[in-house]
Amino acid sequence: MALRRLCGFSDGELMRSDCKPCSRLMRQTAGIFSVGGAFGFWILCRLHYGPRITNPRSLRWAACGAIAWSSTSALLVRLFSPECEPQNIAAYDKNRGKAELLAIPLRKEVVLQGRETMREALNVLRLIRTLGL
Repeated sequence: MALRRLCGFSDGELMRSDCKPCSRLMRQTAGIFSVGGAFGFWILCRLHYGPRITNPRSLRWAACGAIAWSSTSALLVRLFSPECEPQNIAAYDKNRGKAELLAIPLRKEVVLQGRETMREALNVLRLIRTLGL
């Protein structure tokens, strides 16, 4: 989903193993921007309504600001961060499996290990299934 490759900013290499994974980077960015968005929209609500402000209205604006800014910032991180390129997600994110621990046993004692992406592993599985091994 990263737009870096389409824009020509990426060469498709894996990042260093000590970098933050995409899921953690998105979660931290969304958390920070949700506080800022809530505070910013709360101020806008105060400016817009003036003395007619009520607490439910103020909280509604703050909640909308938190949701809007956190989702926008997480989407921008997902689209433009080098950590969120497909090969890095497949290699380093927890929900996708770690590259160092990737070991998929197949029939005929074939085992994939190392820095291969999940896509390559699935391609090997499809090839073995079509060949009937």
